[in-house]
Amino acid sequence: IMDVPFMYLGILIEANPRKQATWEPILAKLRSKLLVWKHKFLSLGGKVCLVNLVLSFLSFFRMPQRVVKKFISIQRNFLWGRSR
Repeated sequence: IMDVPFMYLGILIEANPRKQATWEPILAKLRSKLLVWKHKFLSLGGKVCLVNLVLSFLSFFRMPQRVVKKFISIQRNFLWGRSR
């Protein structure tokens, strides 16, 4: 038996998904994972597939508009080769 809240697939279960603080660890993890991929070693098609995979996973959750904009910014920077 687990205590609530707990982590599942990197997301804190029972946390309020409408709070920006809930998404900060996920944003940080996404940034670090994409940095490892070294965007210059992937083709444009590979980048698009990777970005679409993340988008499809996150489409199950309702998140604040600010967080959505941050996710989109990270994905655009990765797709076009800008590191941040």
